[in-house]
Amino acid sequence: MLRIVHYNCAGMDVHKKFIAVCIATTDFKGLTSYKKKRFATFNSDLIACRDWLLRHGCTEVCMESTGKYWIPIFNVLEAHLHVVVANPKYVRAIKGQKTDDKDAMWIADQIGADMTVFKSAKHLCSWAGLTPQNNESAGKKKSCRISRAGAYLKPLLVQCALAAIKDKQEPLF
Repeated sequence: MLRIVHYNCAGMDVHKKFIAVCIATTDFKGLTSYKKKRFATFNSDLIACRDWLLRHGCTEVCMESTGKYWIPIFNVLEAHLHVVVANPKYVRAIKGQKTDDKDAMWIADQIGADMTVFKSAKHLCSWAGLTPQNNESAGKKKSCRISRAGAYLKPLLVQCALAAIKDKQEPLF
């Protein structure tokens, strides 16, 4: 049985034109109830999604997204909710009949992704495949492609680094 980390959380399966959202609420007896809803990806719908999550007392959200469709959703939610963007490889539902609603429910059940599993920012970068590597053997260079996780994390980490460099109030560099 899975350990409950957040008693009220949401999972999102993100697509180009819609998002499937599932709120999982667990009571003191350990019984979990689910509320499911789909939203379009227009700004007004994303705001409606945010308000729906807040109205149900949800403060923790985990999104599954392949590509960059998560960015506008994250931008709308980040000021009000704790949002985790997860690689589908790690939050995908158990094999079987795949549906977006099942994926959203599975994510809501698995939420609790915690960055403390990485000892430092260097460990996160290494896991994402963004650190320099020595891929040379016998004078021949091997492929230096970044990992699948890195393909999603690299744009985000680069964007964060650029924002940190440009910050006038708290200069880091």
